[in-house]
Amino acid sequence: MSETTLTLNGRPLPLNLGKVIKRSKNFNLYSPFKGCYLLQYNSGIVLGHAIFRFQEHYESRKFRNTVFSRKNFKTWWRKNHKSPRFNYPTYYCGYNIRSEVFLPFFSGQFNPLHPLEKEILEALSYIPETDYYVIAYNKGDHMTLSHEACHALYALNDNYRAQVLKVLNQYKPQLRYLYSCLKSIGYAPHVYRDEVNAFLATDGVLGLVWAHKNYDTTQHLRIKDLELASKLQNLLHKYAPRIEKKTPQAKL
Repeated sequence: MSETTLTLNGRPLPLNLGKVIKRSKNFNLYSPFKGCYLLQYNSGIVLGHAIFRFQEHYESRKFRNTVFSRKNFKTWWRKNHKSPRFNYPTYYCGYNIRSEVFLPFFSGQFNPLHPLEKEILEALSYIPETDYYVIAYNKGDHMTLSHEACHALYALNDNYRAQVLKVLNQYKPQLRYLYSCLKSIGYAPHVYRDEVNAFLATDGVLGLVWAHKNYDTTQHLRIKDLELASKLQNLLHKYAPRIEKKTPQAKL
């Protein structure tokens, strides 16, 4: 797709997962490209219950860089979301976490750990690098896989990240509105640019329509929004094939 081609929807990212590194009860661990490690779960519900403390320690506006119990987070979540139940596992469908986020969990600061959390840490102990990026999704959800792989590429590939930021800087009026979309669903400011890129590059503008219930599709869905999404999609697919060629087809 050329930069002048406008689209509401994103395009799934063709991605070979590589060989299974570790098989666990609830997921398989893969490395689709250098530095990126993928937890492919058999159940999105189990995934959400397993990963929420890791994810929220990384990017929550309230809990980032703090130590908290599962009980305290669940209580806060139900109150903040006005929900009688803990619906976090159905609220989000994919996750991305930098390696340093796991260090306080490995060191015991978050004890007692839930068995689902221990399962993740045990699998990560098979990773040879100390600096890596973890993404997680429910098997079969290809668009979420594309979204999370985009996060990993943004974190690990300096050239790709520089090109993304260069494009984003050309659309500052759009970014102010898009940031409000992300704020409305709980993202912290330090991940706004990363998330705008992942949403628009893989989900298209409709990704942010989904993200923000007040997104004005009649007034704000303008040519500049579509233009920005198109440029980010092209950048992702420009860099992605270089990843794909380096990894063998997964044998599932």
